[in-house]
Amino acid sequence: MPAILALLLVVSAGGSSLAEAADRRASSVAGKLIREYGGNWSTTPQAVNNRGEIAGYAVLFAEEDEEDGEWVAFIRSAAGRYQPIANRGYVFDMNEKSEVVGIIFPADESGWLEGFVWSRRRGLQNLGSFLPFSINARSDMAGVCEPPSGLRQACLMRDGVVSVIPDADEARGINRAGTVVGTYGDNRAFRLSPNWRFTDIGRAVAEDINNHGVIGGHRWMEIPGRGERAVVTAWTRRGVRSPGDVGLGLAISDHGWMISIAWRVGDDGGEESYCFAWNSTTNARVTLTSRTGGFVLPEAINDHGLIVGTADGRPIVWRLRAKSGSRKDVDHD
Repeated sequence: MPAILALLLVVSAGGSSLAEAADRRASSVAGKLIREYGGNWSTTPQAVNNRGEIAGYAVLFAEEDEEDGEWVAFIRSAAGRYQPIANRGYVFDMNEKSEVVGIIFPADESGWLEGFVWSRRRGLQNLGSFLPFSINARSDMAGVCEPPSGLRQACLMRDGVVSVIPDADEARGINRAGTVVGTYGDNRAFRLSPNWRFTDIGRAVAEDINNHGVIGGHRWMEIPGRGERAVVTAWTRRGVRSPGDVGLGLAISDHGWMISIAWRVGDDGGEESYCFAWNSTTNARVTLTSRTGGFVLPEAINDHGLIVGTADGRPIVWRLRAKSGSRKDVDHD
């Protein structure tokens, strides 16, 4: 899922051991800007697979009206070649078969969105009122059904058949096994097993789930003197874990690395944002920055430590360099 911005305050993790501190220093990250979609196009990478392919969207604003431009969803090869896949498209996810899912905005400004899936073999397929947010290696998808007349509901597509998830609002992530996570009710998160067993996982937002069953997102917690805040959280087989930062967990890799955006109190008492990658098993973490120190926003991470997003409004790829032996940092479920 794409990043969602909010105004939040940060709480320090506190109580970190010397071993944890050393572990955190053992990982690093390096960012590199990539070529834009076109000369005057603003380019936003939103998904990356393990083949190094990137999908996203690019916008070309009209000179006289920056709100009336044109945009296109794209896929970018590992070699850096861009290919348009959907006019007025917005990308959410991509799998290892280079299948891209997202939504298309109507040209007639009717307001009714349409879902799509694109592949090199079949090209662009319109999914109508099913809007997919996530796709797994088996081409199953999780998202919402949003018909022009009717209630918005969480939906799941398996083997080409769309089914409603009863009483749920949004299905946001799906892993290889077909386990789905999402939201329902009053800010509550759920996990749905492949055999349709529905489990409440608390007052939270479940954004993503990796192939080992580790869920990434945030939960709501009462912070002394700050009220209720969203705290970056991972739900693992060994329990609920958090780096302690107030913010949003955006996506999680199979090695337990989760990308997040968070907020802390600046020197002037106001809020300032920062972004980081954190490992839910080892507690290692790295900060994601731009060369100028400007605003950055990660969107997706793959299992080889590639993180895509934007830095100072330009497309960037960060490469995570974990410590030796960190490939063992998988929390199996």
